Amino acid sequence: MRRATTAADSERLRTIAVEGRVTDLVVGLPLHSDGRLSPQATATLRWATEVGASLQLPVIFVDERYSSQRAEASLGRASRGRSGGAPGPARRAARRAAVDREAARLILEDSRNPDLLIDPTTLAVDTRGSVR
Repeated sequence: MRRATTAADSERLRTIAVEGRVTDLVVGLPLHSDGRLSPQATATLRWATEVGASLQLPVIFVDERYSSQRAEASLGRASRGRSGGAPGPARRAARRAAVDREAARLILEDSRNPDLLIDPTTLAVDTRGSVR
């Protein structure tokens, strides 16, 4: 999903949630490798909190550290270009999209593992906009 605004994201996700009978919003939280909040994790917390409230769905935060590496390993080696060299832009974009889809699948699967769930109330961030 390409992001425009949080409101637009909420409306697009509302359609998907209704059609798919979604009961929870599962969101991967991109922490630093040592478990600290990254700037992207802070932005993700804010976004997900706002979208979850708009959709009136509970938000489940999942530790997504290493999900892209796990996705790469799951998909195997990327194919080479036609001449045996580096792949072209279209093939690289297709590979990135495949890795993103696989990482999303893994994050959803990980949402069943209590050890990977993150309670946002334990994090030092104010989801309304300011980091504490």
